[in-house]
Amino acid sequence: MVSTLTVTALQRAQQTLDRALARIGTGQIETSSTVNRALTQSKADLAREIATHQSRANGAAEAREKAIVQADAFGEARLRYQAGANLIQSSIRDDSSVRERQGAVVEAQKLYNSVDPLYGNSLYQGGQVAFREQNYTLTAPTGVNVTDNLSPFDRVFFAANNGTTGFELWSTLGTPGSEVAVGDVDVGPAGQFTAGVKPQWAAANGLLYYSATTAANGTELWRSDGTRNGTFLLSDLTPGAASSTISNLTEFKGSLYFTMSNGSDHYLYKSDGLAANTVNLGQIATGAAPKYFTVAEDNLYFVSQTATDGIEIRRTDGSIGGTQLVANVRAGTASSFPEYLTASGNKVFFTAIGDTGGRELYAADETGVRLVADINPGAADGLPISPIMFIQAVKGGVVFTAQDPSAGLELYYSNGTSATRLTDLTPGPTDTPFGGATRVAALGDKIAVAATTADGFYTPYLTDLTGNVQRIFSDDGDALTFASNFTAAGKYIYLRAAEAGSVGSRLYRVDTATATATAIAGTQDLPLTNQTVFGDQVVATALKSGIQRTFLYGPDGLYEVPGLVSQGFAVLVPGITTERLAQSARTLRQAATDAASAQQAALLSSDRADIFNRFYAGNAAIAENSKKRLTAANLEKELNVAQQSAVLLRTGSASLTAAAQAGSQLAGALQDVRLSAKAEANGLQSRKDAKLDEARRQERNKQLRGETSGSFGPPSTAGISRLGPLLPNFGVAALPQIPAYRPVTIPYSLAQGSSA
Repeated sequence: MVSTLTVTALQRAQQTLDRALARIGTGQIETSSTVNRALTQSKADLAREIATHQSRANGAAEAREKAIVQADAFGEARLRYQAGANLIQSSIRDDSSVRERQGAVVEAQKLYNSVDPLYGNSLYQGGQVAFREQNYTLTAPTGVNVTDNLSPFDRVFFAANNGTTGFELWSTLGTPGSEVAVGDVDVGPAGQFTAGVKPQWAAANGLLYYSATTAANGTELWRSDGTRNGTFLLSDLTPGAASSTISNLTEFKGSLYFTMSNGSDHYLYKSDGLAANTVNLGQIATGAAPKYFTVAEDNLYFVSQTATDGIEIRRTDGSIGGTQLVANVRAGTASSFPEYLTASGNKVFFTAIGDTGGRELYAADETGVRLVADINPGAADGLPISPIMFIQAVKGGVVFTAQDPSAGLELYYSNGTSATRLTDLTPGPTDTPFGGATRVAALGDKIAVAATTADGFYTPYLTDLTGNVQRIFSDDGDALTFASNFTAAGKYIYLRAAEAGSVGSRLYRVDTATATATAIAGTQDLPLTNQTVFGDQVVATALKSGIQRTFLYGPDGLYEVPGLVSQGFAVLVPGITTERLAQSARTLRQAATDAASAQQAALLSSDRADIFNRFYAGNAAIAENSKKRLTAANLEKELNVAQQSAVLLRTGSASLTAAAQAGSQLAGALQDVRLSAKAEANGLQSRKDAKLDEARRQERNKQLRGETSGSFGPPSTAGISRLGPLLPNFGVAALPQIPAYRPVTIPYSLAQGSSA
């Protein structure tokens, strides 16, 4: 494969020599100066061609080195992004602690920031990651318009009184001394919360939304990010001092949903934390107020009433148009009165009264509603409403209390298709008195419950989903009774209990692998209630020396928030929610995939640059070889021989043999140049084809090993548009085509003469 300029130079020399040979054939002589001028010009053209090809070969070599450096950088970015994604993904577990999730985010951010910005972060500026810069603040997910000062750390908000402000909003990070007074919203000693009355509040996308009362605005919707500046009235939905009836605050799809009632009309609202985006979506129900808002996958389930089908279970996708009746469990205008809505997996479990009477267990999902089991057939209730009744989510299903005529009230498990009885703690048809929703907790596939049996009053038991029941004892083998306030947090289930032979009760940590309980120091006769799980810790309140205080407990023991009188309730606002963690892991995995594509593009660009380098270097070598052959050919001597032959021809003293030999020698000199150039071109093309075949073979091997996916084809341009082209413009639109060669021939007259 030879360039056009090389061929032109060779052809110019060939034409000059052809003319000389033709004139020799007629007895005329071409002067050596004419031939030498032509040859000198040809060698000058070849010298320029050599310099041009060498320059382009050098440029291709530099581009190849740059592409290799870029490929290495993209490869390193891919590994670090994937490592960050793996760290975050490993922390997305039900039993992951706050510290574990915080640590995963911090370490993933270090990996993210360690990538060279030229090849890494410049590809993903503004990405949906759960961290940004060194202060570990959060960027909000796309489409969620909240402030940037969201903490990546979980906070617990609670109402407390420091003696001068009344019950106002406080927050803590769960470590000693991290308590922060959010602000004295209603200035003065009155406070915006009432002691002992649970506030209307909910966490959504890292913010706390709550209903608070002031003299100027009445009861309206407020929001807080845990700072004074980030705590304010979100929207005065009923302007002035009049109050709004706000309820059902629920996080759904990264936003807050709630209802506001106006007499018998009820409206669905949505907010992303900005007043302008706190909007009324439309009327959602009439008559009885909607209640029991419960999220399962992409639907928000609730119970409400209409004039046509009574009080039934409904769901919404977040819009009024997407709100619908899930099923009319009790046909017509009669109501089924759904209760105990509990989400587990993609289902919502609840109890309802069917057409035949009797309250039984139902399950709802995308396909509709079905009766799980008619545990107590006929008009009698299988799952009666009572203080000892509960439904607890566990492993994609639920455990629940139900009664049938043969076993009385016992513990059952359902995955949504059938129900299995797990216990018969009181044999026969006699009921087992369970302790209700505050005396049950699930951790993995283990469930701790308290029940009054012959073993004692509210004895703690542990069972799995196959019905393997164990009684929980203290770690020194003593029996436990009066068990209450069950809570699962981190790797343990916590409960209050009294130990045989000891006075009073204390807090215990239960190891579900051994069904043993270990007492936590400092909790003697401390009646901790109102538990709020905080990663592997629990926030609770207790009456101590006649004053309601706030406490945190967990694997590291007990901590008391100093100096504050507790209002009695707390709420967790996750900064690093599971949704945010999962989104960040997805973003980093996509970054790793894009970096891998950019790495492949850089490697293929390196191969392409190598091909160009070989091509131009080969052209330079061919031109250099041609120049050497023209220089080495002793054309002047051959012309002298031809001139002598011409003289002999004119005098008739010699045959045409000598002249033919001279012409043949001249022709052979250029023919050797042509053949050498063609051989070099064929070799270069063979090397190029072999290189491409090897690249395809390596790609196929990678696919077979599972290291990449898709078919071998044009490289991805991911990332290249941000970095600029990996190869400079070498001045050619495509690889040059091989031009046609005109063969060097002996003049006709000499050929005829030599055969005579």
